[in-house]
Amino acid sequence: MTHLGQLLRQDVLRAMRPLLAMAVATAIAHVAILTTMNEAVARLTDADAVSRLLLMFVAANMLYSLFQVQYMRMASKRIERAIAELRNRLVTRVCAAEMLDVNTIGHARVTEALGSEFQTISQAVPTIVVGSHCLAVVLLASLYVVTFSVETFCLLVLIAGLQIVITWRAGRKMDDGVGDAHDSTIELADRVRGLMAGFREAKINPVRARRIQEDIAATAHKVMKQRAAANVRYARDYTTAESMYYISVGAVIFLLPAIATVRLDTITMAANAISFIVYPLHILMASLPTYLNAENAARTVLNVDGKLNIAALKPPAEAWANFRSLSLEKLGFRHSMEAGSFSVGPLDLTVRQGEIVFVTGGNGSGKSTMMHMLLGLYPASRGHIRVDGRTVDADTVASYRQLFSVIFSDNHLEREIIGVPAVDEPFADELLELLEMSDKVRIENGAFSTVALSGGQRKRLALVAALLERKPILVLDEWAADQSPQFRETFYRRILPWIQAQGTTVIAVSHDDKYFDVADQLIQVTNGRIVTLEASAVSLAQMS
Repeated sequence: MTHLGQLLRQDVLRAMRPLLAMAVATAIAHVAILTTMNEAVARLTDADAVSRLLLMFVAANMLYSLFQVQYMRMASKRIERAIAELRNRLVTRVCAAEMLDVNTIGHARVTEALGSEFQTISQAVPTIVVGSHCLAVVLLASLYVVTFSVETFCLLVLIAGLQIVITWRAGRKMDDGVGDAHDSTIELADRVRGLMAGFREAKINPVRARRIQEDIAATAHKVMKQRAAANVRYARDYTTAESMYYISVGAVIFLLPAIATVRLDTITMAANAISFIVYPLHILMASLPTYLNAENAARTVLNVDGKLNIAALKPPAEAWANFRSLSLEKLGFRHSMEAGSFSVGPLDLTVRQGEIVFVTGGNGSGKSTMMHMLLGLYPASRGHIRVDGRTVDADTVASYRQLFSVIFSDNHLEREIIGVPAVDEPFADELLELLEMSDKVRIENGAFSTVALSGGQRKRLALVAALLERKPILVLDEWAADQSPQFRETFYRRILPWIQAQGTTVIAVSHDDKYFDVADQLIQVTNGRIVTLEASAVSLAQMS
């Protein structure tokens, strides 16, 4: 089965019977046009018969138009609904998947699968609908030919068979070329995203900008060559298939009388029938590029879906409403990479409710991995996380994550305050005042009035949104790095103690050793291990 058929089959087949009935009715009306035309040819000398057949011809056309519109409407709605359901299902699976799996697949590939790939499949819906109708017409028209000329039917099978072989071979040849071009197009889109993400750096460094331009140009040239080669191959095969249409009509006129004794009206009827049979095959050939693009898009979607490792899509267990202590016990994790591996752990750490814990460490020390393990985003290869003595396992990790509000160093901020069912506006106003943002931003209908601010100010709004979640633990990843020296002093000396006074536990990655005395615990991650430091001693040493 094709990738597109595999993707759509379950959802579309649930409502297939009405579609099949409408497709058959449409094909019957279509073939009725052919039969009335041929019957009129056979009775051209009978004026009354021709008049009756004219009325039947008009009626058949009207029925065909009515059935065809209704069929396309029904089929398009059902297939589009199936596509929407499949996209929503994939979004659900991506959200439920482990972060490592999504990182392994690649954010660009997941983005393409959820966005442009489904759009490509959606754009192919008319092709799928028309193609199914064409196949039904070919089948019914072929059965009709048998009723008046077995010889014509045999000739038709030969010619149509050749065209089907040509179309099949063309499809196989084009599939590789279109698939390569499709993958290269994704690579090109990824490179363009890289240009926009590093636009400022490219403006500063002309050598870097030139290299990015060269990479994009080279990838675009590769896409151009692959698509051009596929188009040339398609043009050649399309021309051959088109020639088969004329050859089939010519065969009826020139070849059929030579191999069988046939009447003139039979030849005319056979030529009409050939048109009704070979032309739909010609339409299928013309729609081949659209179908192949949809086929490759479906392949990407299935590939992404197949790599998402999800044990079960079930709601998280009831979260811990409160906690007294959180412990990492001999926790370990191993990064597997092409060039080798990197291990973190064993890690031992206990965080008590209401504490401020600072985490420090150099680049590559394992600090980020430790934080991802603490948040339940990386599965431990050994050891345990325990909350009040209760082990966090696969069944409870989702509810465990609900203990945390997090602001990562590359945090993405939306205007809408997502994750807070009802914004406590007095509390929100208090937070804006605390973070010195009340003169710049308001909260209206559960959203910030603007997020068009500096990086440090956006981080302050992210902190407002995180505190509005009222989670027991707040995790900050170098939050203060984007703040001015004056506000950094305010953050450590006034804001963090205020947050702690609300009963919130704070775990913050920080290198601001001047303020380490604020922490109840100071830990340093070195070579994948935790070393506990005396916060006050470090601060005094830095001041002396």
